[in-house]
Amino acid sequence: MQRVKVSAIFNDASCFTKAPITVCGWVRTVREGKAFGFIELNDGTSFRPVQIVYQNDDRKLGKGL
Repeated sequence: MQRVKVSAIFNDASCFTKAPITVCGWVRTVREGKAFGFIELNDGTSFRPVQIVYQNDDRKLGKGL
């Protein structure tokens, strides 16, 4: 997978709906619910962060961020 900049996602989101993508940056916030969690990630290319939704399971993805 090729790294995608956050600004590219907001410029044309329809290009990124068919396959998984890789984004790199820093975590601004993490919110966890019972079934799902949300990570806001920014890479400095946009004022808007991208929201990553993940399913809570045994991997503990949001813990320690």
